[in-house]
Amino acid sequence: MNIVIGVDSIKHPMSGVGVYSYELCKQYILRDDVNVVGLGRYSIFDRVELEEKLRRARIEPWLIKGANRVHFSRVLINRLKSSNALRRAYHSTSKLAALKHLNKLDQSFIYHVPNFIGYGNSYKKVVTIHDLSHIDCEGMHPPSRVKFMRDQLSDSIASARRIIVDSEFTRERLLESGLIDRNRENDIFRVYLGIRDAFSACQPASENSVFFEHFCLKPQNYFLALGTIEPRKNYVRLVRAYSKLPQSVALQFPLVICGALGWGYEAFLELVASIKPPHRVVLTGHVSQADISFLVSNALAFVYPSIYEGFGMPVLEAMKCGVPVITSGVGATLEVSSDAALHVDPLSVEEISDAMMLMSSSESTAKDYAKKGTLRSSEFSWGQCAAETLDVYKTLN
Repeated sequence: MNIVIGVDSIKHPMSGVGVYSYELCKQYILRDDVNVVGLGRYSIFDRVELEEKLRRARIEPWLIKGANRVHFSRVLINRLKSSNALRRAYHSTSKLAALKHLNKLDQSFIYHVPNFIGYGNSYKKVVTIHDLSHIDCEGMHPPSRVKFMRDQLSDSIASARRIIVDSEFTRERLLESGLIDRNRENDIFRVYLGIRDAFSACQPASENSVFFEHFCLKPQNYFLALGTIEPRKNYVRLVRAYSKLPQSVALQFPLVICGALGWGYEAFLELVASIKPPHRVVLTGHVSQADISFLVSNALAFVYPSIYEGFGMPVLEAMKCGVPVITSGVGATLEVSSDAALHVDPLSVEEISDAMMLMSSSESTAKDYAKKGTLRSSEFSWGQCAAETLDVYKTLN
């Protein structure tokens, strides 16, 4: 089977879509029955070049920096990204380049677009739609991103023979949205994502680690939240929930938030700056993929009260590490975590705070959710994701 897959998302810092693209490519390269090449903005990566791109993606610098230290550079980047003129110019050149590269390939190639928007009208085109947050949470994205998605996604879906979604939640939202005709329901396939290898055998870290020393942390003595700092991740409510914990609890368990600055984070940074001891909020900034597993596996509890997700990969990764999880009891995070997580209303500061208090005060509850989470996570793997994705491709023959 000949496959060309978009690989522009495989770059640092790796987003969820980047991880998805990386893991699919990695699985395909391991198979003798698959000939996979990567579609980049500037070139086509043959199998050898694609392997090298994946190898380079694994070599990521270990960055320890507070989020505030990169605030000003992030402001500049966000202003550039918010320019509709620059965005149009970038995607116009990307479209021309993609079409040029695709035209060089044999018509037997299946073209997989892992990141929503794909160009061309290839007969064997597959597009992955991870969520519809630009519709359901329009105010939680930069206006230029919302406009781009609204302008481009319909055409991307219409030109695709098959649509892959990460969850039943996204499948239903896609059908309800009107972006695809109801008579194409059988063209939509739900394929769950997997869990990265780094999380398959997490080992407790030494208290003498450089990371813990730098941030004055102790293993199993902090709450952890993970993800890009942007409104959809609900960090403002999370910090407010943490600030409601009794001083004795806050003194023992700081809140660690691990993620790069994204968009709309100004109010969040102001709130964090207002937090007074003994409550302590630690912003690590971006951390390498290798060190994330180390940070997750040593948390007291993983807290992921996201307002909206198409899947919620970090929830499963924390479960794989044997860490109890608090997450939103709505949408895809409810679907993916099933009964293996403590669910909260993401809009309720009180519920989030009560859940954190319970995890910190009841060892039996924490152990119970950790055990359930480990069992639940065993049902997901990238090997299974790749196999089911290949099954989708086969329906095109």
